[in-house]
Amino acid sequence: MNIKLNGKIFEFYRQLETSDCGPTCLRMICSFYNKEVDIRYLRKICYINKNGVSFNNLISASKELGFDTLPAKVTVDQLISNDFPPSILHWRENHYVIYLGLNKKGEIIISDPGHKIFTLTKEEFKKYWSKEDKGIVLFIEPNEHFTEEDIVGEKSFNEKILFSKYFEKMKFKLLLVFSLMIGLLMISVVNPFLNEFIIDKGINDENKLYVFYIIGIQIALFSFSNLIEYFQNKIYIELSTNFNIKFISEFLKKLVSLPLSFFDMKITSDILLRIDDHI
Repeated sequence: MNIKLNGKIFEFYRQLETSDCGPTCLRMICSFYNKEVDIRYLRKICYINKNGVSFNNLISASKELGFDTLPAKVTVDQLISNDFPPSILHWRENHYVIYLGLNKKGEIIISDPGHKIFTLTKEEFKKYWSKEDKGIVLFIEPNEHFTEEDIVGEKSFNEKILFSKYFEKMKFKLLLVFSLMIGLLMISVVNPFLNEFIIDKGINDENKLYVFYIIGIQIALFSFSNLIEYFQNKIYIELSTNFNIKFISEFLKKLVSLPLSFFDMKITSDILLRIDDHI
């Protein structure tokens, strides 16, 4: 869900991992100011760990991206009176969300990277954000060092090389599957003409021998098409099984070759979820 904010489109991004809320908030704010930044780069400059990102590291990362920042502890009334959203809020003391201002009904608009963009009344908002009538906010806006040049992170692998390596070994079987598909297509094209021949030249001319001859051809084609489908399905299963095994083995090789620092930065449930996605 995207919304219009100050005449510009605010694009929503969902956090990819449990501890990604801080970098994802920065990603959304950068996108609002026409700068696309890779989430891996944001994790790096935020010094993310399994507990997330500290408020000080979030400020440092914002400055590195070319933003002026003003951390403050303010009341709800002071927050909604400022005129330069979006701003980052410290939410429930363990999460980051973005404050987007008020809608026409006077409700507060929040972009939560863990869920979606939603609205809250003033009283509801106080329950989640403020403590002792005040909450922590990071006011943020571009300065003269900010550029709209996109920042793309380094790719961990080359997708074209990875896929071409597997498809090269399966080239013959893929061509065979394609040939079988062409064969089935030709049979489906021929059948209507055979039915037409039965009616026009067999039934109308009362030529029983011709009818039996065409029916025999249809039975042969039907049997042949079933045989083609059998081999086609067999090859499909073999290809998909081999493909999955190779991808899982590559993933596990990559996983066991990662340094211990990677596992120190990740929550166990996130790693298990990735393994489950691949397996």
